[in-house]
Amino acid sequence: MPDSKYRGLSDQQISAIKRDEKMMELLRDPKLFLGIRNGYFNLYFQGASTGKCSILDTGGLKIKTHCKYLGTGGNGYQTISQGDFPSRLDKILSSIQNHQKSGKGWEEKKVQQALLMANNRNADSVWYCVDMEYTQQRQSSDEPCYGRFDIVALSRIPDAKKGQHQVALIELKVNSGSYNSKLPKEIQRQIEDGTFSIDRCEVGLGSGIIGHLADFYRFERAGHFSQLREEICQILSTKHKLGFSVPCAGIRPDKIATQPFFYFLTLCTNISSCKATMCRYLGADGYTRLATYNAKRVLGSTFLDRENYRFLFAPQKFYEASPVNILEDSCVEELCYRTET
Repeated sequence: MPDSKYRGLSDQQISAIKRDEKMMELLRDPKLFLGIRNGYFNLYFQGASTGKCSILDTGGLKIKTHCKYLGTGGNGYQTISQGDFPSRLDKILSSIQNHQKSGKGWEEKKVQQALLMANNRNADSVWYCVDMEYTQQRQSSDEPCYGRFDIVALSRIPDAKKGQHQVALIELKVNSGSYNSKLPKEIQRQIEDGTFSIDRCEVGLGSGIIGHLADFYRFERAGHFSQLREEICQILSTKHKLGFSVPCAGIRPDKIATQPFFYFLTLCTNISSCKATMCRYLGADGYTRLATYNAKRVLGSTFLDRENYRFLFAPQKFYEASPVNILEDSCVEELCYRTET
């Protein structure tokens, strides 16, 4: 599909998928999460994509899977036929598990999918997780990308005041080790000499707290959320047409709130410790040993006053309990950093 603002599958593509019983079995596999993209879909296992599944003009499917998961060697991707993919999936899943054991940075990805799927199994959860590994669609690779979210969630029930569904854009952390944003040297120099401005900055500020705060701000300021509202509707409609039971399947963009909530959710071994570390990276009042480049210093104190930015903490394995309510569970604690001591 040429439309860069679309995130779904055409009726013709959906019909082609539904004709393939083995593929439909895979889409329903409780270990896998179906990520709807622009004219194709991904099947995620433990936060890793098993393959990019595209629909050919002939009605068949082609699946591109990374060579490291196929045991064929190399760093590229290999195309697997529609008929071969189901029979090779067990090998792919086993390879993903082995790769994650030997590689770094996979813990958050694995937890991310486990938490999302546990939440969606609970029909009484306040939120429904629509997507994972969301990346803002762009007209070209030269366009800045500020929309990268671990989880996109939609409230199942509209609010009583305006009758609109809320959207939660969730950044997931496991403990506090990845709070630090490794700012580029040039940005550090601008901060030190007082010339840095987030409104003039177009470079990334890392994957820590400051980087995510900056990207959330720039994503919202650029008006990209209006496109995401449409994409949420398209994803839900596509899953419904594929035969999945999803809430709000017929929702329209105007029934979704015009401002999202940005949630930083940390799963912690020690919640008190993570809260204190977060406050130091935020630059919250009343704390000593603040991070040299904290959010208050770099981005300004107004960033700490934004009502749609929330910082939540929960026990590290709370997603293994049942039922799970991703942002509203009784074990989830919110950081009140203005008064936290």
